[in-house]
Amino acid sequence: VWETSADTAARVGEIQQPTLVISGENDAIVPVDDSRRLLAELPNAELVILPACGHVPQEECPNAFEGAVEAWLAR
Repeated sequence: VWETSADTAARVGEIQQPTLVISGENDAIVPVDDSRRLLAELPNAELVILPACGHVPQEECPNAFEGAVEAWLAR
């Protein structure tokens, strides 16, 4: 399915909307370095790395996840 889709990764830098990137410190599926690369491509992004959290932070660390989202939305 991905082979037939447009190359969206090449267009990430076109996203101008404020974006919150949340990464779990212990994510073995999408490492923090991948989130840092995404952050570098997004012109209006902020990265929050949740300590002692894995790939599904909204379930593994719900309080930290919700706090990060609430703080970001309050700006």
